[in-house]
Amino acid sequence: MIPDGWTLYSFGDIVVKSQYGLSIPSSLDGQYYIFKMNNFKDGKMNPRKVDKVNLSDADLEKFMLNHGDILINRTNSIDLVGKTGVFDLEGVFTFASYLVRFQVNRTIANPFFVNFFFNWSESQQRLKEIATLGVSQANINPTALQKYFKILLPPLLEQCRIAEVLGVWDESIDLLERLIGKTRSRKQGLMQQLLTGKKRFKEFESSEWRTIKLSDFFTEISKKNTNNEDLIVLSCSKVYGIVPQSSIFAKRIASEDTKRYKIVEANNLVYDPMLLWDASIGFVESVNRGVISPAYNTFKYKGSYDVLPYFRYLFKSYEFKEIYKVISQGTNVRRRKAPAKTFLSIEFEFPQSVPEQEKIAAVLSAADEEISTLEKQLAAYKQQKLGLMQQLLTGRIRI
Repeated sequence: MIPDGWTLYSFGDIVVKSQYGLSIPSSLDGQYYIFKMNNFKDGKMNPRKVDKVNLSDADLEKFMLNHGDILINRTNSIDLVGKTGVFDLEGVFTFASYLVRFQVNRTIANPFFVNFFFNWSESQQRLKEIATLGVSQANINPTALQKYFKILLPPLLEQCRIAEVLGVWDESIDLLERLIGKTRSRKQGLMQQLLTGKKRFKEFESSEWRTIKLSDFFTEISKKNTNNEDLIVLSCSKVYGIVPQSSIFAKRIASEDTKRYKIVEANNLVYDPMLLWDASIGFVESVNRGVISPAYNTFKYKGSYDVLPYFRYLFKSYEFKEIYKVISQGTNVRRRKAPAKTFLSIEFEFPQSVPEQEKIAAVLSAADEEISTLEKQLAAYKQQKLGLMQQLLTGRIRI
């Protein structure tokens, strides 16, 4: 049911101009910025890491973006086709060939409202239905888009107010994302200082640090699941750590027979020798007992588990990530192998005071908790925005 005062249009009814983008290749010494699909997200333009091109004055005049221009990704994977953003930046920018620029009749439509409408989940689903599927890509024909995509518009003033309200949520989301980025950077700086002894707590300044090897703390283990016990199959991930395979993959990757797999227990250390250079390493924390691919290297901690939190941060530190690259061997850059023996021979500076180790881990853990709190708040804001879009873009709630 169409709300009072609202009108259902075909998209083409409100478009005054549509245009394909540039097919000119990027240039290291280019004069002008060119927007591509990866330069906008959730309807918003990001001017960072934008490529450059060289253009004639005639092409610049033809392809320069204007405030309020709507860009739609016409060719990409089915997940990305239909991705939409509105240009709202200062400066001279152009746009790439697989994007289409639309300019709307501003006596009928507010381009920022239209952008929110296109980024609404139901609209994105409609765009994918309009797309034609190829072998590896999907394509939206601009003519078909203008003919078959329907857009529901309230009176112009109400469009402006709805765009303002949703824009407030966007500003809050942007602010939180920037704050999370800064908090992560601050944590990385703390790790760099605290885990190398460059920054010390006053109460521990008299305590010594000494050079030791990982073999002083860890020993390699390789216990096979010879009885084919029905244990949770784990995977080693750079992003998620050591987690159940089912939480990463949609279907079971491991075979039903896991006799060759290694049994691991809580607090065992695991790394992928082919991907250690990319920091694919972590402790078993999600289960008390499980099995993992025999291709992984597995280790047991020799000492007290009280020190493990320190090592969780140490293994993700910048210094160790650089060491992983050095000890990984092979001619294939992305498939170099890091042997367990070489890993255990890594030397590093280590605080002798257990209370100092604990305090370092506690400070870094507090930074993690702060990031986690901000990320939960960000998720809540995004969920609130989705709810608002559902209500405001359908006229269920009126302004």
